[in-house]
Amino acid sequence: MRRRDRSLAEGWGQLVTPLPIKTAGGWQSPNRANAQGLLRIIQSIPSLKAEPFKRWLAQVGSERLNEMRKKKALKGRKKENLRDNMTSTELILNLLVEASTTDI
Repeated sequence: MRRRDRSLAEGWGQLVTPLPIKTAGGWQSPNRANAQGLLRIIQSIPSLKAEPFKRWLAQVGSERLNEMRKKKALKGRKKENLRDNMTSTELILNLLVEASTTDI
């Protein structure tokens, strides 16, 4: 797999690391990967059998990005609506608190 995909080979040590395990045959060091590493490896597989999973992964990723965009837009709208109902003093105090916490 590393021979086939040069970019995968360059980052192999970050995606897959040996995990020493004691077995009946002695110590073994099988490779292990986290979820991100496994997904990168699967995406690099040129087999047609991997295509349904790749399409599903792209769909899930797209849905997640859309959720994040919607939450960010909604958060901004909530803040605007909240500010519409504040007095001038409350608004000034709120802005000062936001400025002091975002600079930290």
